[in-house]
Amino acid sequence: MGKSLISAAIVAAFLLCTLPLAGKCESLVSNQLVAKSLKANERGMYYIQKKDFKQAEALFRESLKLNPRNLTAAYNLAGVLAVEKREKEAISLLEGIVKERPKDAGIFERLGDLYFGTEDIESAKKYYEKSLAINGDNSKLAVKLGAIYLLKGNLSKAEKMYKKAVKLSPTDPSALENLGGILLANGKPKEAIRAAKRALQLSPSSNAYITLGSSYEETGNLKEALISFKKAQALGDNSEKLKEKIKSLEHRLKEADKTD
Repeated sequence: MGKSLISAAIVAAFLLCTLPLAGKCESLVSNQLVAKSLKANERGMYYIQKKDFKQAEALFRESLKLNPRNLTAAYNLAGVLAVEKREKEAISLLEGIVKERPKDAGIFERLGDLYFGTEDIESAKKYYEKSLAINGDNSKLAVKLGAIYLLKGNLSKAEKMYKKAVKLSPTDPSALENLGGILLANGKPKEAIRAAKRALQLSPSSNAYITLGSSYEETGNLKEALISFKKAQALGDNSEKLKEKIKSLEHRLKEADKTD
């Protein structure tokens, strides 16, 4: 009699999940899997901090197995694969996900980063452009795309992107520094001076002073150029090229003084 009661209880439980209440049972199981997935992802992050990437990878894979929609775990796994120089695996992972999430700007940007890491500039450009088309307010992405255009020799598009980055984030010194450099390359030294000065007001750097010095030299203001180059040197640029530039300017200024 006892066995029949147990069997009846099992059958009743089974019927409970196969009749109108099945959705609730499935939801309960689904919620449990989601919770386990989140926990596995959290543990993976713990091992990331410990720099145990092998264990972290295993946990992120477990998290995705429990919940394939856990995008954070997918990002984290792609990050681990990239650190381990397995960019192609990371790309394959995210390209599989992006098919289901074609409007996710973050995935496109991450794919752009991965392709850039493999030196596939054309693919990086494609994904950065897709990401920016979805999220046009991403200043950091505008800087990345500007760098891509610069590498491809499209200086006009590079300038446009750097200007967009500065417009979106006017107090970002790196964006202003990049803008100054591309303005100088595009034959606009006076605009480059303004951009470099704004960058230096926010965060002094040798690169910004190099741009400023080169722009002053381009306009014929050798004294200000020399001052800027010496400031770049004071901030740690001890390259032979800069030393030669300073020596050359000092000589030119001395010669100019003789003729005055």
